[in-house]
Formats: sequence, structure tokens, C-alpha cells
Amino acid sequence: MIQMETKLEIMDNSGAKKIKCIKVLKSSRKKKGKLNHIIIGSIQSVKPNKKVNKGAVASILITRTKKNHTRRDGSFIKFSNNSGILLSEKKNSPVATRTFGPATVELKKNKKLKQVSSILNRVY
Repeated sequence: MIQMETKLEIMDNSGAKKIKCIKVLKSSRKKKGKLNHIIIGSIQSVKPNKKVNKGAVASILITRTKKNHTRRDGSFIKFSNNSGILLSEKKNSPVATRTFGPATVELKKNKKLKQVSSILNRVY
């Protein structure tokens, strides 16, 4: 579960390395983000000569969490780190062209997300 002040890694080639969560969107009373939630975060560290700048505010789609995510069939999945994909502000599409590492089937099932097309080949 992701909440305010949580640090996440970025799993794409946008140039950002680490992000700190500022706000979890679409959660009125629950202030914790799970898989497929979109959060607002501040970029803490970047790779040199890339599109994004340190200190910029961006939207992030959560793709991996350390907390267990229970599926309907009773199985659960968890990862060793918290990570996400950087999104553009206007179109809600990914800033990067590639993503790295495994992704979950839940990303594929959520039909409103355009980001999934870039990571469909590596769904676990």
C-alpha cells in the first residue's frame, strides 16, 4: 500500500529513478494506494540528460507493491519493491517508450488504461 511520503522506484525509461508520493487520487477516505491506482508524486532523483527534471510533479501508475494483493481465486502476489510508471499530465499515457520488469495481470484487465500496451508482453 502506498501512502503519503512513500518512496517508489520507476520501472520505465523516462529518466526518473525515485519518486516520493504526495497524494493518492480517487480515494476520499482511504488514503492508501494499491495496484492500478494513480498517485501524484515529486521526482526525487533523475538520470542525466533525460526528459524529466528533479523536483517536478508528475502522475504515477502503481504497478508493483510490497503489500500482498489478493486475487479473486484466493492466490496473492507481492513484489520486493514499490514501483510505478510515469504518466503524462494531459493524456494519461506513459511518458516513456519502454518498461522493465514484471507486471501483473490486473493491469491488463483494467481496460481504461492505455499504458498497458507497452507492457503486455511481460505479464506474469
